[in-house]
Amino acid sequence: MKTSLQSRDGGSGGRGTLPPALTFLRNASWLTPTRALGGCAGLAILSAALIVNAVISAPSGMAANGHLLAPDFVTFYGASSFLPAGHAATVYDHTAFIARLQALFPHGKPGDYAFLYPPGFLFVCLGLSTLPYMAALVLWLGATLLRCWPPCAGWCRRASGCWPRWPTRRC
Repeated sequence: MKTSLQSRDGGSGGRGTLPPALTFLRNASWLTPTRALGGCAGLAILSAALIVNAVISAPSGMAANGHLLAPDFVTFYGASSFLPAGHAATVYDHTAFIARLQALFPHGKPGDYAFLYPPGFLFVCLGLSTLPYMAALVLWLGATLLRCWPPCAGWCRRASGCWPRWPTRRC
């Protein structure tokens, strides 16, 4: 049984064919393993460059417009500041949470953030507020990269037959 896309792509479904541009993208005969790896590498380099740019251009963690960098991370950092004093439940008090963010970032515009994550996620955030904001952000992004590397490397290894197990080892 053909799907509606299969029938639109020259099947006998009677709906006509896809435009050539969509057929080109759908078939993806142009997407070789080398091109896929090149695209992934390009996106990784672009992401790293944007992170470095953010750290250099806003070392205090605030952009030129007064807003904080990495708005999702602001909630993690703010939540971690409640934990050393033993006030974990206060993380879910919106008024107290906003007041804490304003105390942490007095010159910024922290916005209307809220910690909307399950209580178990507080263990992940535990030590973040012991570091300055930008140091904690770089640590968070670095840990994310290290956590994402093994699955991405495995996918690329399967796609191309050869990919380094770690950035310093080549196959």
